Amino acid sequence: MISVVICTHNPRSDYLQRVLLALNEQSLPKTEWELLLVDNASSQPLEGVWDLSWHPRASIIRENSTGLTHARLCGIQNTSGELIVFVDDDNLLTTDYLENALGISKRLPFMGAFGGSSRGEFEKQPPVWMEFMLPQLAVYEIKSEEWVRQTRVRGLALAPCGAGMVCRRDVALNYFERVAQSGLRAMLGRTGNQLSAGEDTDLALCACEMGFAIGVFPQLELRHLIPMNRLEPDYLLRLAEGMRFSHVILTYIWEGESAIPALETVPSCADRAMAFYKKMRRRMRGEQIPSFHEKVLQAQKNGEKKAREFLLKNF
Repeated sequence: MISVVICTHNPRSDYLQRVLLALNEQSLPKTEWELLLVDNASSQPLEGVWDLSWHPRASIIRENSTGLTHARLCGIQNTSGELIVFVDDDNLLTTDYLENALGISKRLPFMGAFGGSSRGEFEKQPPVWMEFMLPQLAVYEIKSEEWVRQTRVRGLALAPCGAGMVCRRDVALNYFERVAQSGLRAMLGRTGNQLSAGEDTDLALCACEMGFAIGVFPQLELRHLIPMNRLEPDYLLRLAEGMRFSHVILTYIWEGESAIPALETVPSCADRAMAFYKKMRRRMRGEQIPSFHEKVLQAQKNGEKKAREFLLKNF
């Protein structure tokens, strides 16, 4: 059986409705998967508001500790499937997503955590100069099957994104125990307006340390609904800072203090921005191109500085 876990905090009703509709249309029979909607301290409790009676094994449970990590731990604890699929409240799975996930797990039993493509559906189309930030918004395309076993954060390019991530239950339970023993791990993942990240990579690395592989597959595809406010420069800069902060914390967790000096290299996001702008200058025919990449780089440096100061003070 598969357990589908939707974690949500004050969801947009139109988005969540589409998420549930996409799940209702899955080709995998509903008898082969269960559904858990985790209400992560929403202002208006979701119980009694959302009707999940279309699924024979669906439930809503409240998790009052705010933060995506806490919500996912709640999902792990309250499901029973041998495979867990994490779905965000703005993810529309293709109709064969669950069927393909089950097929991959049977064909490749050494896979501990894996994901696929995430195509953006924008409420407002982003300007062309902003495209280099799309991977930071979990918008990317997977063109071929790839997997790896690695227990280092640096150089890890194949960690599946949390949106649509599939993991084995024993991996999820291992991750659950690690977070329970580490307050530092609980800092990873979104919490309210705090744009932290890294909880999905943390889980994936747990799979590798257990001897499993992690990877990505083009057979798995979802649409990521992106509202207008997530394309605002202020949001993107806060996101760049939060993700860099989390990257430093995650590296410290997995590689220790000795790995931190290596993080002073120029962030790859800024490198991509530079290359992108050089290419776009020709396409934009001499029009002025915003220097947003410089602000992104500064935001990432701020995130790294805050993480270093936090570790120095507390560890």
